Parts: sequence; C-alpha cells; structure tokens
Amino acid sequence: MPKPPAHALIWSAENLFYVLHTPGHPPQEITSGNEGVWRAWLTTHSSFSFQGQHGHLNVLKEARSRGTGYWYAYHKSAGQTQKRYLGRSATVTLARLEEVAQVLEDLTSEHPQASPSLASLQTGHAREETASSTHQQENELGGTMVVTRFSPHICPPCSWSGNGCSLC
Repeated sequence: MPKPPAHALIWSAENLFYVLHTPGHPPQEITSGNEGVWRAWLTTHSSFSFQGQHGHLNVLKEARSRGTGYWYAYHKSAGQTQKRYLGRSATVTLARLEEVAQVLEDLTSEHPQASPSLASLQTGHAREETASSTHQQENELGGTMVVTRFSPHICPPCSWSGNGCSLC
C-alpha cells in the first residue's frame, strides 16, 4: 500500500489562496497570480496531496524513459481509483489541478459504483438452493437432468450395467 504524500497543497476558503504544507518548512501561500514559487517547488518534488475548492487528488510524478517525467492525478472514491494525465511540470497549474479535481469529483458522484446488496446476494443464494433441490427431485423421479456449474455432473445409471455411464 503506497504511503500518503508528505506534502499538501490545500485551498484556504477563509483566506482565498492555497497553502503549501511541506514537512520541516513553514506553510507557504500560493496564489494564482504568483505561481513562480509553485513551479520552483514542483521541479524538486515528486508527489503531493491536492485539496482544492472542487475536490481532492493525490498527484504523482511518474518517471518515463523519455523526458523528465509526467504528472498524474489519482482520485479514490468508493473503492475505485481514477487516474488522469496532468502533463509535464509546466502544465501543472492551480487551474489545471482544480479542473481535474472537479471532473473526477463529478465523475464519481454521477456514476457511483454500487456493490451488490446483502439482500440481492441472499436472493441469489436462495435461487441456487432451489435449483439444486429441484434438480435432485427431478433426478429421483426419473426426469431430465439439468446440470449447472454449481452442481457436480452425475451420470444416470446405464441400462446395460446398472452402474454410472462410463462414456461421459
């Protein structure tokens, strides 16, 4: 399991700017008009957490054989992780981070991944039991045998030997 990012860029709704938290350093103000500090910081780091106005992301710089690496945003919701390409360091702006956070928040809120409910699992289990008991009753009465992947294959007695069929 990956460790959480040590660095965080967090939107301050009270002050209307971003605050960059880095261990061992005082928090830094990052404003949309003064992104020079932000760009300089990006060149020396490879991961951070982004908590913006419209959502949250974990952002990682992934090394590639060509170039210095590319930034990707990860958003986890309801056990599902979504990944989006952010680009090179020059394209990782505050506006771009907000845009991707908004898109991923909207995506997960529009299409929640519903896990099967306990009731539907129990209903499915009851259907399997009913099918199995029906299969046994019909087999005892000499009816046709329906074989499913949930029941073992049992050959009816052969008329020649009285044993299970050896041809199956």
